Amino acid sequence: MATLAVTIGIGQEHAFYAEQAALRVRQHLGLETFIIGDQHLAYALHAERLLHQVCSLKFSIFEFIPDQWDRVMYFDADWRPVRDWDVDTIFPDRNAIYAVPDRSHKGVVKRLEEAYGLATGSYFNAGWMILPRSARPLLDDARRRYESFPKRYGDQCVLNQVLAGKVSLAPQAFNVMNLDEWPDPANAMAVHSVFGKWNYKVYNGESADRNWHFPSFADPNETILRNLDYAHTWTTAPEHIVEVYQCAAPYAGGNALEIGSFRGHSALALALAGLDVTSYDRDERHQHEREGLVARHHLQVEFRVARGKSELDSPGMYDVVLHDAQPGDRIRPELEAFWRQKVKPGGLLIVHDINQLNLPALVEALEPDGYVVSQDDQGRQMGYFCKPESSGASILLDHGPVPENRERAASD
Repeated sequence: MATLAVTIGIGQEHAFYAEQAALRVRQHLGLETFIIGDQHLAYALHAERLLHQVCSLKFSIFEFIPDQWDRVMYFDADWRPVRDWDVDTIFPDRNAIYAVPDRSHKGVVKRLEEAYGLATGSYFNAGWMILPRSARPLLDDARRRYESFPKRYGDQCVLNQVLAGKVSLAPQAFNVMNLDEWPDPANAMAVHSVFGKWNYKVYNGESADRNWHFPSFADPNETILRNLDYAHTWTTAPEHIVEVYQCAAPYAGGNALEIGSFRGHSALALALAGLDVTSYDRDERHQHEREGLVARHHLQVEFRVARGKSELDSPGMYDVVLHDAQPGDRIRPELEAFWRQKVKPGGLLIVHDINQLNLPALVEALEPDGYVVSQDDQGRQMGYFCKPESSGASILLDHGPVPENRERAASD
């Protein structure tokens, strides 16, 4: 038995949005759709806000659909899939309730979890859910006891309390709620414009949709890395991210240290290269993005919110050290310290914004077996320095993947 897709469209405007969302569900997911409309409004609870009345129709969803459907995929009209995927293959348990955590890094969500006694990271967004018919008694209970529950977001807060411990959490890729904070658009399965009504603007032609088709490369990991979001000006260029991955690959099975995580692009490159990665960044605002980025590819990185320089006070050395923090020549003494204390003999030091340093002075201080400098189309340079006694040095210098505009230098 297939899954029935259900949304709500009350009023002429939202009926249009619901049909537009349903159209995309049929196109990408191949599901039959059902729209709860004005004729069903009598089933709504008499909540203070009309929005809460409309959303309360979710509680009665199995009163509207034919008995032949054993489960539904509920979706808000401002949620839409952006590529093809098979609901019944990805979410095969016909008796499971599936939903996606709702921005668990936000303080408001953490406070709601604490107030409702929910496990950390378990508060879900009710704008996309898969509900089996066997969950109907729970929905009936939510409807019956609606007024007795504390709630900030109406039906969503009530459902979180009634369904606590009974939901299988799905990856955020199936309900991306803020595309601006999502560094991995090639792996977004559906977007939910809870901010700015972007999907509605796409539906009515006010805003252009983005291109959801991404190029592929012979190396699947290069496909992942080149298709990340590089819109932010602070983000390292894709050609440099791919270089990091390729130059770190000879050290697979070893460990890597990253100073300056930002949104996690370089950390993902090092992890895809097969290294055990420890990454530092002082800014916790992007912690959820970088953690989510590596988690989506079933990898683990130890992200630390701290000054990278504090690593110099800890024991241990690394096969690869990538430094991408505080550009400018003032950082040169710190680079020299990382080279001495943290790069293993035979290891590799990678430095971004090398164009802002006194390169001859740095090379004189490091005395590497050899080094390579590459440049992106904005003039930003990446330097790769091989520590003496490195079997990897010949790999880098003889077969390194740096582009044609590279500068090469070796101690020979």
